[in-house]
Amino acid sequence: MTKEEGRGEAIGYPVVHHHYYAPLDDRPPVLESSKTKSCAFQCFAVLYPIILVLGFTAFMLWPSDVKIEVHKTELVSMSWDSLKRAIVEQQQRSNDLGLDLDLKFQVQLLVRNPNYFGVRYDRIVVELGYRGDKLGRVVLEGGEIPALKVVTVDGVMDLKGMRVFVNAGSLLLDIARGRLPLETDMNFSGNLEFLLVHPHLEAKLSCEIVVNPGTNEIMEKSCLLAE
Repeated sequence: MTKEEGRGEAIGYPVVHHHYYAPLDDRPPVLESSKTKSCAFQCFAVLYPIILVLGFTAFMLWPSDVKIEVHKTELVSMSWDSLKRAIVEQQQRSNDLGLDLDLKFQVQLLVRNPNYFGVRYDRIVVELGYRGDKLGRVVLEGGEIPALKVVTVDGVMDLKGMRVFVNAGSLLLDIARGRLPLETDMNFSGNLEFLLVHPHLEAKLSCEIVVNPGTNEIMEKSCLLAE
C-alpha cells in the first residue's frame, strides 16, 4: 500500500455543535449613567440659586471696617512767648534741654460706615506728635453712625506748657525755617449693631502735616490708613 493510498478519510463519531440562545426582553435597556446625570443636573438646578442667594447675602452683610478721612486740620494758635521764654531758660540751664510749647490744634474727621447696619462707637482718640515726641491727645465722645452714612466728628486739642525734650533743638530750627512737621494718629473703636451679634470694628489713620508756624497755615498733608 502506498502512502497515498494510506491517507484515507478518518472514520469516527460525528461532531455535534451545541448553540445556546438567551431570551429577548421586549423592554429597552436602561442606561444608569443617564439617570444619574439627569438627577445631578436637577439637584444642581435647584441648589445653585440657593447658594447664589446665600453667598450674596453673606457678602452684603459681612462686617467691614469703617473708613476715616481727615476733612480739615487747623493750627488755631501757637504761643511764641513760651518759646522765647524757653530759649532763655535753656541758655541759663544747660542741663535742661526741654522746651515748653503752647498750641491749639483743631481737626475735623469724616467717618464712613460702609455696612448695611448701624455702627456704635465708644470713642475716637486723636494724638498729636512732633518727630516721635507725643505732644498730647484728645478723646472724642462716642456716638452712632447709621447704615451707609457718613458723620462729621470735630475735635480740639488745647495744649499748654507741653514740654518737648528730645527734639528741642530741631523744634527751634523748624520754627526758624517756617516748616513745622506734625504727626496725627486717629484711632476708632466701635461695634456693628448686627441683630444680637455686635462684631468689633477698628480703624486707624495716620497723617503727616507740615505747618507754617508764622501763619498757622497747613502747607502739606498726607494721610495713610493703617492695616
